[in-house]
Amino acid sequence: MHTSGTSFQIPQDWTKKYNAVNITRTQLEKVRGGKGEWYREYARVANGALPFSDCSVTAGEDAWDSSGIGLQMRGYVVRSTLDDIEQKIAIKGLSAAKGLPRTTARNASVGKSESGQWHRILITYDVWYGDYGGRANVDFYSTEVEGNRIVLVFMYAGMPENANTVPQVLESFSKR
Repeated sequence: MHTSGTSFQIPQDWTKKYNAVNITRTQLEKVRGGKGEWYREYARVANGALPFSDCSVTAGEDAWDSSGIGLQMRGYVVRSTLDDIEQKIAIKGLSAAKGLPRTTARNASVGKSESGQWHRILITYDVWYGDYGGRANVDFYSTEVEGNRIVLVFMYAGMPENANTVPQVLESFSKR
């Protein structure tokens, strides 16, 4: 991850799809807001919780402008304390979820837990797009490594098809 000296592994399949991995500022700006169902709302919650200028990578099963609803992630190197980051995620991220159009999203809630070195904050809400919907999850994992505050955000509907992917990415995280 840019400037932090940390890295993680993503599924190899993600690297084979057009625009599924974004690391340059130009690429990142194109995916900042998300396009289409699910992605717009994911982006509003993530951008409400964390400054997009701190985002250094996005990756996922599909491109951010695709019609798929597979697992997506963003990686941030944030310039705040972990307590401040977690408070912003819980308050501003939840507020952004509650502020989504009620015709699309409802019942936003937040939960917190710990998992090894990771502090987890999960924001969930129900979405409905007229003929289908489901449970949206914006799943924030934060940690501190040698003075760098890192946040990995996973966004998915229901449960990810490959439920092992999130733990595998988190376990692969390391200082280079």
